[in-house]
Amino acid sequence: MILKGIEAKDKLLKGINDSADVVKQTMGPKGRNVLVMDNLRGVSYPTKDGVTVAKHVRLNDPVENAGANIVLAAANKTVEEAGDGTTTCAVLTQTLCSELQQAINLGRDPHTLTKNLKLDLEDVLDFIKKNTIKVTTTDEIRNLAMVSSNADEEVSDTIKSIYDELGFDAHITTNSGNGNKTYYETMSGYTIPHTGYASPYFINNQKESAVVYENPLVVIFDNEVTLESSIFTQVFQTNNSEDKNARPVVFVVREAEESLIYTLVNALESNQLNNVVIVTSNLPHEARMHRFQDAATFLGGNYIKEEGNFVPGQCDKVVITKDKVTFIGGKGDTTPLIQYLEEQVKEGENYQERIDALRTSAAVIHIGGELALDIQERKDRVDDAILTVKSAIEEGYCPGGASVYNFASTKLKLRTEAMKVALRECITQILRNAGEDITVLYEIHNKKLPYSYNGYTGNVEDMMKAKIYDSAKVLRVSLNNAVHAAITFALIESVINN
Repeated sequence: MILKGIEAKDKLLKGINDSADVVKQTMGPKGRNVLVMDNLRGVSYPTKDGVTVAKHVRLNDPVENAGANIVLAAANKTVEEAGDGTTTCAVLTQTLCSELQQAINLGRDPHTLTKNLKLDLEDVLDFIKKNTIKVTTTDEIRNLAMVSSNADEEVSDTIKSIYDELGFDAHITTNSGNGNKTYYETMSGYTIPHTGYASPYFINNQKESAVVYENPLVVIFDNEVTLESSIFTQVFQTNNSEDKNARPVVFVVREAEESLIYTLVNALESNQLNNVVIVTSNLPHEARMHRFQDAATFLGGNYIKEEGNFVPGQCDKVVITKDKVTFIGGKGDTTPLIQYLEEQVKEGENYQERIDALRTSAAVIHIGGELALDIQERKDRVDDAILTVKSAIEEGYCPGGASVYNFASTKLKLRTEAMKVALRECITQILRNAGEDITVLYEIHNKKLPYSYNGYTGNVEDMMKAKIYDSAKVLRVSLNNAVHAAITFALIESVINN
């Protein structure tokens, strides 16, 4: 089947609208939950997490479903880069696509439109940067967490307490608790930078775009691994689909043969293996050797460079992204190693970075609730809050309530109507979800940045005085991905469905 022109674009746009219309119901402090029915796992749970909603949108018409996947692709990229902002990205994507298509239907050239949209993007990103404030206190962290967790004071106070105790480099993860109380515990952590999963097909935690395993065995092998490597033969013998209690196995290696990665991915997808992941490193030789050796000590295993017998390390949890692996609760004793490195520093060796890495702390927040459904919904909000705080620590924060987007639409000389409308649509959707009249937008426009609508009080207020913040990185990444998704849509003329 081949669809061309308006017929093709209308179907794609219907899919974009169907997906975004569900996702944007969750936007803002008065946003509602969406009940996600996961038939594959046989579970249902409520969530306000935009990317979780987008991932479960399945439309019967294949072309409309392709449109929904445009929203999903932008949302996925946003959560991968910023950790949050997927609902914002969906609203921006939908509005940009709709406005661009209206302009194209009126005879505007799509190439000129998209060129001008890129120029508008540069101007808005510069506006965001000029209105960004650096995070310097844990009170600011609490305020950021309050917005992302839907004003959950217990969660926000918990996150603040972790940063008070561990500092801004803390690594935070979550678990589902067994009772009503939400609390955290601290433990040791160790991170290897510039080292991540060898293939995105290993990812098992889509929200964090990460591989996350509890209680894994970890093999540290500072060499290339192939299909003939004996260590993999041992794994295939001990970690197969028949042993449901087999522990996850993490291979941290210098590099891996493509055919091996392909074989492992296929074995996982066909349930021939349980949980196995290959982690490869881009670190230079000496830095990699030191990090691998120190990680092995932290984990209580051994560091090997040649094939042969090995002792796997162990930890409570591992989180692996595309460019970082973090071990939490290692079972080794690093005290003697730290003492040795400190002695070497006194002798003039530059080992302070290694010492700091070995002293890294992590925290696990145990999420409490009355029911499993409550815990899952709250866990989504806590994860959002953690990731928003992390992104704000990296790039700072702006006045909240979509105020920066809103005033960028009025203060900048934008070239496209699509960008103007999209930037205003975020605050408009917050107002809709709060049941407010859209005329409140005119009241806001009579003010100046940082004024916006406070969904908690129902008033137009100074967002800085109200302590309502947006992560600058989330604003930047959400808009950037929405614009590029809209450009992709605008330049499509035909759809082929085989």
